[in-house]
Amino acid sequence: MNNISIRMVDNLFIDAHGIYALNKQKVRSNVFLRQGNIDCSCMVYSFLMMLILKGKITRDDLERRYTQNGDELVEKIRKKLIYNLNGPAKGGMTFYALAQKVNNWNLGVQIETITLARNHSNRAISRKQLIDYIEQNLKRGNPVQVGYHIPYDNCGHAVLAVGYSKEDEAITIYCIDPSSILRYGELWNEIIEMHPNENLDRHITRSQQIIVDSAATILSEQTYFDIPDDNTPF
Repeated sequence: MNNISIRMVDNLFIDAHGIYALNKQKVRSNVFLRQGNIDCSCMVYSFLMMLILKGKITRDDLERRYTQNGDELVEKIRKKLIYNLNGPAKGGMTFYALAQKVNNWNLGVQIETITLARNHSNRAISRKQLIDYIEQNLKRGNPVQVGYHIPYDNCGHAVLAVGYSKEDEAITIYCIDPSSILRYGELWNEIIEMHPNENLDRHITRSQQIIVDSAATILSEQTYFDIPDDNTPF
């Protein structure tokens, strides 16, 4: 049996209290957010967890009744993404819409998105490009938002990839899914396998076929590129 090495993202730690990250002031923050903890869609939940891992915010910032220290980013998130957002039952939000909203704030956070545009072939990227994008970012220690849908179903879902392993050409990503519980001692609660030469991906945790179609990261630079996605809401 081959030994498979799993590469985890930077700034993700675990102890008796669960998984956590540190912000720039070395303040500890719990990472996991489950849908229902804060009223917003899976797209926003996975984005907020990515911000926590990048040290931009803490969970306390989100749950605090009032914003402290005049933090404009936290105030924008609370007003524009948490309290003024249609939830998943009301349509959710696309990767492209989230990137447009956040990038226009000009508050030091820029989102880069790439998508397999299923209904717009002129905007499409290849599966290999998408898989390479996810792999290279995880390899550099960057968390990656990942979007997928079930074949023949227009409803999508968004999770946060926090690690990967590779065997031959297949890549397995280890994700935090805000719609599921994260058990004691776990770093992830969802596993997805992708292969560049296959049309369908394997949701190993649910024993289900899916199609991974979108990915997003937070850039350290202000410049970014953007491939508009289709209208699949997350």
